[in-house]
Formats: sequence, structure tokens, C-alpha cells
Amino acid sequence: MIEYLGPDELLEVTPVSLRLRKRILNTHDRLRNEKTGEVEED
Repeated sequence: MIEYLGPDELLEVTPVSLRLRKRILNTHDRLRNEKTGEVEED
């Protein structure tokens, strides 16, 4: 599954499943981030 991760994605691992999701969930914020090139750290 790690091979499919993009630079803006995270892998959530639970005892039941593996989930692939975007690092920035809000679409508006994600598009703005792509335009500016900023990286948001948790």
C-alpha cells in the first residue's frame, strides 16, 4: 500500500483496515496549498 502513497497522502492503519486519505482534507485548503507550494506539518 505504501507504494501508492502520494506526497499529499497519509496511510491510516487500524486493526481492521488500511485507509488511504489526503493529508489536507479540506478541498479548498488543499487546492490553495498546491498553488502556493507550502507544506503543512502536523
